[in-house]
Amino acid sequence: MGVDSFSWKILIEALEKATPIYEEGSRVASLGTIQKFREKAVNLAAEKVTRVEVLFDGGIGPGEMTKTILKRVRSEVVIGLDPSTKMLKKACEELKNLKANLYLVRGVFEYPPLKPETVNLAVFSFSLRDALNLEKTLPQIEKLLKPNGLMLILEVGKPKNRFLRFIYRLYWFIVAPLIVGFKLKIGYENPWRYIYQTYLRLPSNPQLKRMISKNFRILTFKEYFLGFVVTVLACKFRGSNGG
Repeated sequence: MGVDSFSWKILIEALEKATPIYEEGSRVASLGTIQKFREKAVNLAAEKVTRVEVLFDGGIGPGEMTKTILKRVRSEVVIGLDPSTKMLKKACEELKNLKANLYLVRGVFEYPPLKPETVNLAVFSFSLRDALNLEKTLPQIEKLLKPNGLMLILEVGKPKNRFLRFIYRLYWFIVAPLIVGFKLKIGYENPWRYIYQTYLRLPSNPQLKRMISKNFRILTFKEYFLGFVVTVLACKFRGSNGG
């Protein structure tokens, strides 16, 4: 499960063009709730750990999740991974006053350019759905984590209920692109219209839970808005080597 390579390339190109307005567009598409859910997710991690050596932000974008989590969880080193050069430049600007050593890396989840067992906490905020291959990505995340390391996921949900799933499909196909386009006055190159394609390829919430449980011990799996948003906190099995 994931995004096919052709759609992924189009998505990344659209996101790069939208970099200056990405955070505002995300706020509009989420009906003003995105920061609230970032904080809810961060609270899950902060209940388990308040200081780490290495924080990994997968799909760092403009760096908003990194800023949010560092208010609750201190880290000596922050590694931000993103396939978009423009997003990494934006993150560098936004995080220039960070009280941590910041390293920004261009790459994809399936082939993270990091040594195994170097990360204490890996965070994915509305980015995991953009993986080319989610089933390959999760074991790679496991390899990055130190024993008992944590993975925190905040993601668009796909509920088990078919009627709700249909409603949410309509939202991402029609409503979200329209309100973002109207509010920000952007036309055809509206990147939020591509979210629908990534949503279609998302596993359902029960499927996602099963996929994660193959490589991690799930500590918390919460659904909000009847499954519209999902937060997950999971722990790497002690001594696991990804296989």
